Amino acid sequence: MREMLKVSCNNQLQFKYVLTDSWFSSNENMMYIRHDCDKHFVMACKSNRKVSLSEEEKKQGRSQRIDSVDFSEEKPIKAWLAGVDFPVLIYRQ
Repeated sequence: MREMLKVSCNNQLQFKYVLTDSWFSSNENMMYIRHDCDKHFVMACKSNRKVSLSEEEKKQGRSQRIDSVDFSEEKPIKAWLAGVDFPVLIYRQ
């Protein structure tokens, strides 16, 4: 996947988002897409991913499983995934 993204970016293919399933939702892939490719992504995440609901919680090392977060299916939540250095929007489908 990273090789395809590298070729796409080097060839100046016009796109803003990368869409993947949970198989590719590793921290390394998220960081590569955001930092190296300067793109955004939409990914399915496994239910056991650790997430902090505020930057302060992340700094303190407090996190919870993503499947334990109580949020509506109508609106995404800004959150910080463990091992990722930027916030993401999480949305339950």
